[in-house]
Amino acid sequence: METRDWFVNAMPWDLIISSKRMVDSFVEDGEMTYYTVDAGVRMFNEKEMVMMQGTGYGMWGCMVLANFAVGGMFYPDPN
Repeated sequence: METRDWFVNAMPWDLIISSKRMVDSFVEDGEMTYYTVDAGVRMFNEKEMVMMQGTGYGMWGCMVLANFAVGGMFYPDPN
């Protein structure tokens, strides 16, 4: 099977997910990576910006990208 890039997004940083990684995330007994979760969160945040445009209200979802949690697990507490 040829592997192609299925998801490409550059904001706030480059995230590229190949077809193999994407399929592996959604098959039974597959492994959902934080890259796939990041892609979903980016999609919902982008949809929310479009939805709220022109309403006079700000974004309310405030979904945090998955790597925020991963970073919190691996960086030492400054205190």
